[in-house]
This record gives sequence, C-alpha cells and structure tokens, in this order.
Amino acid sequence: MGLKRICLILTGILFPSLAHAEAPLGSRNNPLKIAIIPQAQASKAIENAKPVIKCIEQKTKLFIQVEVPNSYIAVTEALGSKQVDVAFSNILGYFLMAQNYGAEALFKVARFGTTDYQSFLIVKSDSKIKSFSDLNGKSFAYGDAGSLTGYILPKLEMKKNKINFSQELPTGSMDASIMALMQGKADAAAAFFNDPDPKTGKIRDARERLLTIYPDIVQKTNIIWKSELIPNEPVVIRKGIPKEIKDKLIASMPSCMREHALLINDIDDLLPILESDNSYKDLIETLKKSDLDVAKVLGNTKKK
Repeated sequence: MGLKRICLILTGILFPSLAHAEAPLGSRNNPLKIAIIPQAQASKAIENAKPVIKCIEQKTKLFIQVEVPNSYIAVTEALGSKQVDVAFSNILGYFLMAQNYGAEALFKVARFGTTDYQSFLIVKSDSKIKSFSDLNGKSFAYGDAGSLTGYILPKLEMKKNKINFSQELPTGSMDASIMALMQGKADAAAAFFNDPDPKTGKIRDARERLLTIYPDIVQKTNIIWKSELIPNEPVVIRKGIPKEIKDKLIASMPSCMREHALLINDIDDLLPILESDNSYKDLIETLKKSDLDVAKVLGNTKKK
C-alpha cells in the first residue's frame, strides 16, 4: 500500500470530521441536513417525514438526513454553525437566522389551502374561565417560549390586558400543552388555530391531533381568545449552500410535500416567497415595537 493511501486512511481515522468536511454536500458521507421542529413527539416527526425525505432524495439525487432539534433556538444555532442546512423554522427563528447568519426563506408553508393561521387560548368547557380577563391568576401551559402561537402572541395579549398567570408550565410541545389542560395540570393552553373544514366541519387546529385520545375534545374545550391572522412559517436555507443544490430543492420540495401532504407538521404545500410579500417583515416590526422582550425570549444568538 502506498504511503499516500496510508496517509489518507489515517486522516479518515484520526480526523473523521475533516474527512467528513471534505465530502461534497449531499453525498452519502456528508448528507444535506434538514431540521424539523415537530409539533408533536420527535420520534413521530422523524417517522412521518420519511416518505417526504425519500421523495426529495429521489428527485434531487441527494442524500438527506433529518434532524429534530429540541427548540427553535436550537435549530437557529445549528443552522448558524452549519450543522443544519435547511430548516422548517418559525418566524422569529427565521428572523434571527436571516439577521445573524444571512439565511434565506425559500418557501412559505401552506396548510388547508391557506398561508395564514392564528394563535388561540383554550380552557376546559366546565371551567369558570369564560373570557380572557378571567385568566388573571390562573396557570398556563405552553410548548416553546420561541413559538408565536404557543407563547409569544398570548403573552403580548396578556401584557396588553395587564393579566398575569400564577404559573407558566413549559411542556415541550403543543400536544403536551393541550394534554396538560385536559388532565387538569393547567387552566389554559395555547396552540395554533385554523378554521374548521368548510365542507365537513372537521376541526383543523391543534386539538385535532388528540382526537384519538379525547374524541370529544371539541365539546370539552372552549376557545376564549384568538389572535389576528399571521403568516405561516417559512422553510429556510442557510447561507453558502451551492446554487445547484438550492435549485434542486426549489424544484423538488413543493411537489414532494403535495404528494405526502400533512405528514410534516400538517403542511400540504410549499409556496415560493415573492419579493412583494412583506408579511414576515411587518409581523417582526410589530413584535419589535411591542413591550415584549423578544431578544430575551429567543436568547442571545451571536454571529459565528
């Protein structure tokens, strides 16, 4: 065996990260890493994503690895350190990714034929809480402090109405927040809301995922507040991804999401973001002007 080959082998053994870094992005030894912040359990999110990812791999001829960070901050920092290449983000995470790391929004998520949704607060139907003002001194379950629908927008409304919860219970997911409410561990829970199906009347908000556990969850809960319409979250790509790979993703991801609709966070389509679309910018400006310390909520993320 030649000396050059021996050196190459030793390099791979002693410095595996170096050998990994030299492999082309999207190859077997350096797969494209797509991060998903699940609305339910991480293991379920990975399993649900498999058909979508397989479809993208077939169309792009790229190797892809799914990552499931445990928070919006984690995925933001992972993208900044190039541990993640593409992220199903939320709006505030995208704001930090773009501001700190030069990331770009590739698509706007569509659900149930719309690119807008709302935040809502629910209580149990037998609760004495009948309006937003009744929440003062009550307990509140939320999934992630970086979530617009699950935490930030309800908190803004609280501050606006000078309401304070006696306890804020972090649960890790919207499903877990609603479970905490149903089990009597919290007085109110926050999550996302979409209007019911106009043809069937079937609910299409966060409660829908718990119908197998609580078939009568609609009757057992009351909605006491809904936010104004906000834009659905973006799919973000990090700075420095080769144009060839970016173009392949733009050409393949929307069709794969349509072929396997609702598997990843209830998404049924991905729409290109037009230059004239200022919905994200307008929402961020609204949050920046509020008295909510968004930077504190999201954490201090520095450029790397």
